[in-house]
Amino acid sequence: MEYFKNGIKFALTHSLTHTLTHGRLILAGPVALAVSVCYAARFLLRCIVSGLPQLRCSAAWVLLFLIAFCMRPCPALSADLSLDGGDAGLTHTGDFGTTGSNVALDNNTTTVYRNVTITGSLFGAHSEDTNPAGASQANENKVGASLNITVGGDIWGGFARVADQNTVNISGTQVGGSVYGGRNESVNPANTTSSTANNNTVNLKGDTGSNTVSGSIYGGYLLGIGHADRNEVNLSDMNTSNAYGGYSAYDGDSADYINNRVRYNTVTLGEGARLLGVYGGYATHGKAVNSNEVIINDSTVEVKQDVYGGRMEKGIATGVQATNSNAAENKVTITAGTVEGDIYGGRISNGLARQNIVDIRGGALLGNIYGGSVYGDSVGNRDTADQNIVNLSNVNMFDSGKVYGGYSETNGRVVENEVTLGDGG
Repeated sequence: MEYFKNGIKFALTHSLTHTLTHGRLILAGPVALAVSVCYAARFLLRCIVSGLPQLRCSAAWVLLFLIAFCMRPCPALSADLSLDGGDAGLTHTGDFGTTGSNVALDNNTTTVYRNVTITGSLFGAHSEDTNPAGASQANENKVGASLNITVGGDIWGGFARVADQNTVNISGTQVGGSVYGGRNESVNPANTTSSTANNNTVNLKGDTGSNTVSGSIYGGYLLGIGHADRNEVNLSDMNTSNAYGGYSAYDGDSADYINNRVRYNTVTLGEGARLLGVYGGYATHGKAVNSNEVIINDSTVEVKQDVYGGRMEKGIATGVQATNSNAAENKVTITAGTVEGDIYGGRISNGLARQNIVDIRGGALLGNIYGGSVYGDSVGNRDTADQNIVNLSNVNMFDSGKVYGGYSETNGRVVENEVTLGDGG
């Protein structure tokens, strides 16, 4: 042990002396440290080779330590950025946020306040994913925009192959593009590594003015292979096209997309929210769109098109029944507001719509209501809508609206579904 201590002391003293002698301390701290480590390693290696008895053992151990130290994973990069336009206002040309390529960008905060115009996009972090074997991630980043803010492009909390636990808070902001809590677009055909956009949050509120989003709003957005789970979108005092708690899309040729999942996502619409369509969870393809929810709880909410607890465009149809893909245990809860389109607890093509719930206890509804719905080019009873529930009370439905516990547009199975009408239903 004494040899070990002496070896460390001697090696560090030798390397620091060498660094000072050659003026290396004029370099930045990390560079100077790296130079010192190199000299220390070279000295220790000489000790091992020359066989100095007092340092042979300790030098070997210290050299191993230095090698392990240099090979350890790099820590995630983080930064805090802010713009305050003041009373006069401020224009920032281009994008504003922390960027990198194939690295971890975590715990970054970007804040924009008072009378600021950004011509590009606004974001917490963007780690570009260009390497199929890389480790691009953007986790736990935050974006805040409030009080007369204009963004020409998109807003996102984190954008990378792994984009988890990011938060976007917006008030009094006009957005030319879309808004994403966590955004993933790993579309490199050589990359079949599972990606995630999980546990992200988007809050749009009218604390400092109303909000307008020209594009759509996504809690978690996945374009590739992976999961979009447990994302949350909370909207009030705003206008937009569509809102998605979790979103998954994949148009490539790889069969790996069949395991894509969108689960446990939530969209909540409060006072003054005006949208085209609403999706608790949505997937173009995949394994499951499960346990997602849409909540509408204010009389001033207006939805011009359809509302889905969960929807999958195309399931995996194999065997006699397509139980490989499902839209299950999704829910739509409405206590007030106006919906002009149809309402679906769960909807899927080539798959199983099971145990979805539509619970409506108030509001004005102009379209049809479906607990669970299946559709598509099913063959041999592949599609099934079963055990879905619709509860209605205190609802103003127009004469053209119809209510279905379970529904099939083709020749699928519709069994054990339930519709319950309460007071005013």
